[in-house]
Amino acid sequence: MDNGGKKIKLIVSGIHFYSQLDEEAFDFCLNNISNKFIKIDSKIIIHIERKSLNIEKLRNIFGLKARYNITIENIDELVYEKNKDFILNPNSYWYKYFNKKQ
Repeated sequence: MDNGGKKIKLIVSGIHFYSQLDEEAFDFCLNNISNKFIKIDSKIIIHIERKSLNIEKLRNIFGLKARYNITIENIDELVYEKNKDFILNPNSYWYKYFNKKQ
């Protein structure tokens, strides 16, 4: 398992908005996760330093995934030694998003 200093790129796809306000709410939450992201066609690449991933940011990521039913192609990269107990807690609603091999 990698340490917390790694920079990761989350690749998000399958985003659908129902209104302009819906898209603005998504962007607001995205800005709370990282100020470094790129929108390319129907995908968003979010640049994050793992050491900046606090519980609030993780919950925002999982909230976006649940609310917008988006695909995060490399979601397993969020897990590292310092947060694995929080993320891989079987009682959490986001546990189902992660590969059970970890």
